[in-house]
Amino acid sequence: MTKILKSRFFLVFFLPLSLGLFTVFSFQPFNLTFLNFIILPVLFFIFTYINKRSKSTYRKKPHLKYLFFTGYSFGVGFFLSGTYWISNALTFDPSFQKLIPLAFILIPLALGLFHGLIFLIFAGYLNNNLHSLLLFSALISVNDFIRSKILTGFPWNLWAYSWSWFDEFLQILNPLGLFAFNLIIITLFTFPAVLFFKDKKQSLLVLLFSIVIVFSFYFFGSYKINTNQELIKQFDRETSVNFKIVSPSFDIQYNLKDNEINKQINDLIRYSNPDKSKNTIFVWPEGVFSGYSFFELKKFKNLWFENFSKKHIIIFGANTFNKETGKFYNSLIAVNNKFEILYKYNKKKLVPFGEFIPFENKPCTKEPTAVNADIAKALNVLPNIVNADNPPANAAVPPTINAVPVTTKNVTTNAVTAVFIALAIRYSPYRNNIYILFSNYHVI
Repeated sequence: MTKILKSRFFLVFFLPLSLGLFTVFSFQPFNLTFLNFIILPVLFFIFTYINKRSKSTYRKKPHLKYLFFTGYSFGVGFFLSGTYWISNALTFDPSFQKLIPLAFILIPLALGLFHGLIFLIFAGYLNNNLHSLLLFSALISVNDFIRSKILTGFPWNLWAYSWSWFDEFLQILNPLGLFAFNLIIITLFTFPAVLFFKDKKQSLLVLLFSIVIVFSFYFFGSYKINTNQELIKQFDRETSVNFKIVSPSFDIQYNLKDNEINKQINDLIRYSNPDKSKNTIFVWPEGVFSGYSFFELKKFKNLWFENFSKKHIIIFGANTFNKETGKFYNSLIAVNNKFEILYKYNKKKLVPFGEFIPFENKPCTKEPTAVNADIAKALNVLPNIVNADNPPANAAVPPTINAVPVTTKNVTTNAVTAVFIALAIRYSPYRNNIYILFSNYHVI
């Protein structure tokens, strides 16, 4: 055991990395929260042990280096196991799929720097005492806060999320807020380390205080849940409103055809089994219409009118467009049976690459129509073919259209073809006299 502890590789790299990897089991769907009561105290003692041995084994100069790599190794392991799922955000577009291996590795390597830098600066002050323990908890909490806010923000995998399965415990979030709760949770996870402090009386008081905090949160949560249930019962008695949460096992697919979307909507309606005589709020999944905007869904509004009544509200997720900002949003939408928006909430934190492209600032200038997104791209590279908004007024004279060389590296051939055909058929008074010549080439 002594040889292992003296091994710099084991102490600075392997053990912190392993601790970080094991934290994934404390989150959903495993919910082994008790592991954090072991992981964080062990990590705390690693830093205190390095500080203690720095004068003899590590010497003063390399001391900080080892503190950095200890924190960094833990951070890499923490995000390597805890954020592997983010690669799924790159699967929706074939052009992004080649980035999956890079995302799987580079994201943990980048986010691990937050742990490494903050422990590089402050971990040298850690010793086996209560003040150091509180400092250690504060460092991890501040680290979570910074990474949740800096650049585009990465608020996933906060330590507080490991209690997501405990409804009573989570009710304290209402008065405290997420980051205050996160600080308290991290401190509670670290408190078992006091069992190994010299001051046994202090250790006992700290543990008793921890138990009081835990039970206080539990009783507060139980009270809030019971109170809310009574309010719900009262609400049901006074309003007679039913709630139906529909969660079908649809595979999330993109670029669905109209007939597929039509079938999907009909399936959702069938699962909802609406009763037109009862006041009902239907809640549908967030991404059930992935790749389809709310504007495009309007073509199916007759399905809402035919199957729902004025007593119904349907809540679901869809992409929306803001004309003022020229941006798309992942929105929660509540509509009536006429498919009119009653309420809309735009998601604040979007998934990088899945819901937005980081650092891209290219707002749209026009709300999309039912035209395919690829066709919209093609329109941007074909500005001189036809002015679709202002077709020729003089039908006696055919419009002169000069051939315009177009580079379509980022646009599919089908999209370009579709633009030519659509514009020719829709806007030309000489529909039967238009000839289209197109060719495709491949650039290596």
